[in-house]
Amino acid sequence: MMARPSPILTLAFALLIPLTALGPGCTTVWEEHYRPISAAEPIPGGQKIAMREIPWERMEKAIADARQRRVDDDRHFSEWSDEERLEARTALLRDLQFSRNPEEVRVIGVSAFRTTDVVKPWDGSLIGFAREVGATHVIWSDRYLGKAQAIVDRTVYIDQFRATGAFERDGNRRNNFGGGTTTATVPVVVDRDERGYTSFFLRVNGGRPAPSQNDQQDD
Repeated sequence: MMARPSPILTLAFALLIPLTALGPGCTTVWEEHYRPISAAEPIPGGQKIAMREIPWERMEKAIADARQRRVDDDRHFSEWSDEERLEARTALLRDLQFSRNPEEVRVIGVSAFRTTDVVKPWDGSLIGFAREVGATHVIWSDRYLGKAQAIVDRTVYIDQFRATGAFERDGNRRNNFGGGTTTATVPVVVDRDERGYTSFFLRVNGGRPAPSQNDQQDD
């Protein structure tokens, strides 16, 4: 089953800057569901990227609080002052358990989706994409959503039987019997566990992370 965008992210976060266009050539699920917020230069290959997992309750609070902040204000977020945007960004980073000075942090983008496929954030694809979009830190979380139907391909075996015959010179019919097994691929609907994933891509001014002992990094 293909991953679907998460409805929980109807964010155009208060933090910021109009969304920029998403470039072509998406190859990972993180890219396919990425929403850019600000542009940044890619991180050089020799520089570490810090990746942190936080409890889903913290991620959910970050999303809900950011959305509620926009709901409660009678103005569109584009009319907010720099001080108000900084206040919103400070609250977001606090919910994400990110303790760096908010004045030194930019939110580069966010990716959110739900899927029945197996996703492994630690397999290098998430950090690789963070490097590509210019994030020094990526903060992610996931949660179980229950069962969902997915279409998968199944191989089925088909037994074949055939009979052939011909009349001999003596007028009698001679029959030949044969058979075999062939295979075919057919789509089948199955129930699978579905999980939702959300990741925030952050950049600290200067481009260098200051990871804690619990941060995961690329090599």
